[in-house]
Formats: sequence, structure tokens, C-alpha cells
Amino acid sequence: MKSQSLVMNRLAPLTILLLLGGGAGWALMNFVGQRGSGKEVIAEVSMPTTRGGDAAVARVRGAKDRWTAIHAAIELARSIPAGERRTCLQDGRFRHPDPLVAQMFTLQLEELLFQDDPFALIEWEMATGRDAARKHLARIAREDVEALIARGQGSADVQKGRAMLFTAMKVLVEREPERVLKMALEFPPPADGDELPKSMVHLLAKASGRDASKLLDLSETKGDRWRALLRAAAARAMAEKDVASALKWITAEPDGGRLFTEVFLFHGVYSEEMMSVAELDANKRWVAEHLDELPDGFIREINRGRRLGSWPSMSDFAGAEKFWLAADLGRLGISTREQENFRVDLMMMMANNDPAAVAKHLDDPAMFSVTQRKQAIQRISQMQIGWHGKLPDEIMAVLEEDEMKVVEAMVANNKKDQTTVKKPLGIPEQFTTLMNEPGSESLHLRAENWTPEQEDQALAYVRNADPKLLADLTNRILRTGYPFKPVAAEIYRRALENNIVSPRLREEVIETSIHWADADPIRAAAWVETLPAGVERLRSIQNVAAQWTRDDPAGAQAWIATLEDKAEAEAAREAVRIFDAKAKTRWEQ
Repeated sequence: MKSQSLVMNRLAPLTILLLLGGGAGWALMNFVGQRGSGKEVIAEVSMPTTRGGDAAVARVRGAKDRWTAIHAAIELARSIPAGERRTCLQDGRFRHPDPLVAQMFTLQLEELLFQDDPFALIEWEMATGRDAARKHLARIAREDVEALIARGQGSADVQKGRAMLFTAMKVLVEREPERVLKMALEFPPPADGDELPKSMVHLLAKASGRDASKLLDLSETKGDRWRALLRAAAARAMAEKDVASALKWITAEPDGGRLFTEVFLFHGVYSEEMMSVAELDANKRWVAEHLDELPDGFIREINRGRRLGSWPSMSDFAGAEKFWLAADLGRLGISTREQENFRVDLMMMMANNDPAAVAKHLDDPAMFSVTQRKQAIQRISQMQIGWHGKLPDEIMAVLEEDEMKVVEAMVANNKKDQTTVKKPLGIPEQFTTLMNEPGSESLHLRAENWTPEQEDQALAYVRNADPKLLADLTNRILRTGYPFKPVAAEIYRRALENNIVSPRLREEVIETSIHWADADPIRAAAWVETLPAGVERLRSIQNVAAQWTRDDPAGAQAWIATLEDKAEAEAAREAVRIFDAKAKTRWEQ
């Protein structure tokens, strides 16, 4: 079959950059030259020279700018005979120091192979484990879903066939739900002991028209494993309509604990769709308020599903503190010590808005041991005195005499600290102190209090740091996981420049572009333009463009227009287009 795909001969190079959505995205960096190896790779190739290959290689080598190099790389890909294209992809014969040039070469080869025989390409990609198989499956599903279904049903390889059919069903489910439900029921159920595939749970819920009763009726006609899958899909269908009603039904069922872990994350709230803060808080309150009523079997299943005690967490408490304070956390398998720590955290969260409730719980002997009560008072007092200079009167009223003396001393010390004139440490001294501390948390704690002048001094300090000091700073800031300050961003930038790289660093650079663009897109945009060439820079530019366009589309387009590199500007526009398309899809749903 010849796909009616886009003809690449006239397609501007960057328009294929994100052609196939989020499947493989920017993961196709199989042909990037190695930086920092002591040898700069310049369009390193070893491939047939027919159909103008020699001239194309020469144009790539002689390109003076990225745009010219991209066009030359695409011409080179087109010069490769059809029978050699797959080998070139597999062997990685093309290398270039600019990852975008290498990627465009790869995408052009893939497009040519897709035009020749899309299914041959996909089956080869699936057999060799190439990430691109996912995006090409999605593309065929959009362009000719019936051909994909026919191929999947006729495939000699059962696993490949199911992958094709499942991709087709995801495209069809909104317009032909009954057909998709019938197709899904022809799949084998998960094996005993295997987790239920959440992707199938989601698909079944949609295919039923979010009709839980239909799925429950079907579950009674199936074996145990299909029954479990259909019941999970029914619970999901309920949750998509009304979370509170779904929770009530789930907790009343004998297998409710398992259903809960299938439909809800370990944070106790339904997480697949975006929910308002009020809805999230309502769900948390419901779980906390009814914890004592939940059946033992439900609790056992939740305990079995807990991942290293990750549920509940502090995010579950926000907006539902009173209910969690009253809940019997011991039923969740949480130790007495852990419960006391949770309660202290809860009361610290409540002290600003409801000090009377905090005082009531502090005065309850069943809430804390004597030692834990004193520790709780100390932690709450430190936070309140630091913020307000005193402890709320309601809490002061329930303190014992010795506890009151401790708090009064803390208040006096706080006043003394505020009135005592201290010579502040200069930025170099602060960094020297940091290097002598075993932990790295203090860097961002200090940065919180820097004036704009001090921040500029810190940036200058990082820019002038020698490689050894820079490596130390990089390791510390990565351990802290604090990417939101300009100093941390500058450390990341210099680390990239000096080839102090790791998978975690690359992730943090990209994360920084997202979070910073959300808070301050102008500064984030200025920062990404200082990053060295590479996939991190390109993805960061795209992230800034997408984040910026959410709140200020005109501002985002104005910035993109200032990008001197045409390839980067086009990639940014493509990111905005994809963001807009996804936003439109979410709105329509």
C-alpha cells in the first residue's frame, strides 16, 4: 500500500520536525556526533555515492550555517538508493555535530521509507525496537485506519498485530465506540499475576460510552481476568462522570481496594483528566472523612498497592487537613511515629488559617506522645514566629508553663536577630560556606533572600567558576532539585558548555525551561538563547514558546520572530501549533 502522506520533495525541512506528535518526539538522536570526545565530527558518512551522493556530502561538509546544512542533509538522504535507506538508519552512518541536522536527515529517511511501504517500515521498527514505530503507527491510524486494522488482523506476529489494532482502536473509539468495544473484547485478558493494562481500562471506559452498567453486565459473562478488567473500566467510567459517586461504589465492593488502585493514583485522587482545585480538595476530603468506614478488604488492597508509603502524601492533605487529622491512619499501615509526623505537618499547614483547631489537637492527649507534642510545638512555633513574630494566641493558651517559656525565648531571640545589625556574607563567602556544608539545600535557601544585586554577583561567580568548582556546584544543585532560580539555570548552562553532562542534567535543563517560562517567560527566553547548540537548547526553545503562548500568544510570536536561527524559529512555531491543537482537543472533549 502506498500511503497518501505528505510529499517531502517540496516540504520545508522544519515542518517535519514534529510531524508525528509526541510518540518519539525528540528521542531520535541516534546519529548525533559525540561532543567532548576530543574530535569534532563533521558530517561523517559512509554510504553509496550514486544519485549525487558525493555532491550532497560535500554540501553538508561545506555548509556555513544550520539552515544550509539541513537542506544539504535532506538532499543527501534523498540521494540514498531505496534498498540502502534502512541500512543507513540502522547503522547510523550519518553523523553531524549539530543534532538538528542529524535529526532532519533521519526524519527524511524515515519519510522516504514510509512513502515506499509504511507497513514494512513499521514492522521493521517494531522488530528492532525503534521508538519511531509508535509515531508511524499513529500516523497510519490517522491516514488509513481500515488498512491498519486489516494489517493487524492478518499479521502473522500476534504481538505486532495487537499493537496495530490497539492503535487503530484509539483513533476509532470516539466515532465508533460499539465497534471498538467488540474489537477490544477479542483481545486476550491479562495473565494471572499481571497488572491490568491501564491503557485498555481507559479504552474500554470510552468504548462503553462511559456506561458503567454496560461494562458490569459484560463482566458477569467473562472469566476472572476479563471480569477484573471490565470492572476496573466500569469504575473508571463512573469516575469520569462523578468521582464522589465512583468512590462510594468502589469502597462498597469486595474488590474495591484493587479497583481504587486501578482508577486512582496513590495520592487518592482521580488524575487522568484535569480537575479544579475545589474538585480535588473535595475528593481528598471524601477519602479522609470516610477512612474509618472503609472495609478491611479495601484497606488491605490499598496497603498492598502502596508504593513505599507514597499514599497518602502531603499533597493529599492540602484542603483536607481537618479530616486527615481525625482519620485513623493506622488502618493504612502507617506506623505510630509516621502518624505523629503527619499530624505535625498537618497542623503546620493549618496554623495560619485555623489556629483554634491546631490548639484543640495539641491539647488532645490521644494525638501525641509527650515528646512528640513538644517537638510539634517547637516546629509550629519556628514557622509562625519566623513569619509573624509570635505564636497565635489560641495556641499559646494551651501551652504548659515550660512550653510557654521555650516559645517566649524563641520570640525574644527572633526580635534580637531582627534588630541586631549583622554584616552580611558576600556572595563568594556564601558559596565558600556552602562548599563546607554536607548538604546542598542551603543554596536555594540562601538564594531566596538575595537582592537583585546579590543575584547578579552570584551569576558572575558561577560564570567565573573553574571546572572543578563548577562540577561541584552542578552535583549539589542536581541533588537539591531546585531548577527555578536564575543561578541554578546558569549552573546548568555552564555545565552543558563544559560537557559536565548526565541524563539528569539534561532533564533538569529542559524542566527549567518549562517552569521558568511559566513564571517569567521573558527571562526564560533570554536564558534558552544562551544555551549551547544541541537538543537541550532546541527543546528548551520549544518549551518556552509553548508555555508562553498559553497566557500571551502575541508575546510568544513576537519572541519567535526575533530568533535569528530559522530552524529554531520554525521549531518554536511548530511547538506552538501543537500546543494550540492539543488545547483545542482538550476543550472539545
